[in-house]
Amino acid sequence: MKLYGYFILPYTQFELSHRQLVNIERSMATRRTVRTVMADVYFRVLLYMVQNADKDIIRDDEIVATVWGPNAPEKIFRELNSIIDDLRIMLAPIGAGNYPLITRVGNEGYKIKSDMIEPLYSQSPACAA
Repeated sequence: MKLYGYFILPYTQFELSHRQLVNIERSMATRRTVRTVMADVYFRVLLYMVQNADKDIIRDDEIVATVWGPNAPEKIFRELNSIIDDLRIMLAPIGAGNYPLITRVGNEGYKIKSDMIEPLYSQSPACAA
């Protein structure tokens, strides 16, 4: 089985192969899909955060090293909070806006609520990221 993406409670599906967030309501009577295709930097930051949701703190320097590598611009540490704020804004209309999914932990980094994240798997190789 291949990792297809992540389910972010209550209604958001984070699809890796399409780099998008999808709102899927549970009720068939009110079922609707809202899609947000993510720019590369937002995709990589959110992916790193959901992959590390079990950590107490996802440190700023870990995010920067993983997403931007050793040649990260110096100003990226100042811009990281804006990027996280933008992610929160992206998640809001998709169904995760009323829930504190991502929180700042002092001046060290972020915490993502691991109990709101569930990996999604597919048996189809076409769904792999």
